[in-house]
Amino acid sequence: MTEASAVLRDVFGFDDFRPGQKDIVDAVTQGENVLAIMPTGGGKSLCYQLPALLRDGVTIVVSPLIALMRDQVRALRSIGVGAGALTSANTQEENDEIFAGLEDGSLRLWYLAPERLGSAQITSVLRRYRVGMISVDEAHWVVVALFCHDNEKRILTHYHHHQQQQHHAVKSSCQIINESIITK
Repeated sequence: MTEASAVLRDVFGFDDFRPGQKDIVDAVTQGENVLAIMPTGGGKSLCYQLPALLRDGVTIVVSPLIALMRDQVRALRSIGVGAGALTSANTQEENDEIFAGLEDGSLRLWYLAPERLGSAQITSVLRRYRVGMISVDEAHWVVVALFCHDNEKRILTHYHHHQQQQHHAVKSSCQIINESIITK
């Protein structure tokens, strides 16, 4: 049994991967940059959550939806995985817990909205702590945010600053993304 299969069973409680998941998990775990396009309900979150537990450092998960971030964090914590979401809806206590988890290494997945990436506070934190992987959940919304708001410069600056980190983008619905957008 591979390490990924053991974590799948012991942490997430599944005996087998869904179609496509194992290939994605293996590629991400091996340090490859991956763009995974999966149907809604296809198990895309597992494709970055499981590798996050196999790698050193915290995994940054960029997600534009507060409700989704909170649901993911709640589910991960319920199975014993250190996770937190830095959102405008947080209490000071929740934020303090996130930063304590970064400090002691117990925070494994850290969910952030795209516009938070360029803030001075987050940039400082990212320089201070080991980031093992950056994953973009609901990537189609992040791409829209890049080109519809002033987030473009912040996200692209962050991307170029952290190029050495692995970037893993997942998307819940199939949409064609023009290559000129990706390479811009």
